[in-house]
Amino acid sequence: MPKAAKAHTHEARTDPLAKPAKAAAKQDHAQSAAPSSTNYVIRAQLQAGTQSVTRTLSVPQSFTLRQLSRVLMVAFGWSGYHLSQFELSKPEELFLLESVEEWEEEPYVKWMKDSTLRDIFDSAEYAGNEEIIWEYDLGASWRHKIRLERREDKQPQSITP
Repeated sequence: MPKAAKAHTHEARTDPLAKPAKAAAKQDHAQSAAPSSTNYVIRAQLQAGTQSVTRTLSVPQSFTLRQLSRVLMVAFGWSGYHLSQFELSKPEELFLLESVEEWEEEPYVKWMKDSTLRDIFDSAEYAGNEEIIWEYDLGASWRHKIRLERREDKQPQSITP
């Protein structure tokens, strides 16, 4: 008589890079310049064909674009394995993660680590920007539209049982 087939259960696998991305975001936050009492509530929307995925996030105004990039990777489940960049249209600027020699002389290129959210959302230079584009995986070009929804006072974190 044939043996009965064994049922196999599959556990949900977590992305092996998710923990390092979350840890890096926490580390970056711990190293932020000045603690901030204000958070920005931002809406990030990934347009994927006819569907979209939206996340609403509350982040400190002192966060750099580099830190925001890491938060977005975790929020959208990206592995952090690919390059990313931010684009602004007014004025036209490109924020890159790392210094790239051939871009060094371009006046519209800045570095993520050198610009905070406050520099963008509360600056006359960037006033009127309808949106910021965060592009993840420059080959596949996953483009996320980021909008400032509102400012809010940072609430102390509490855990309720």
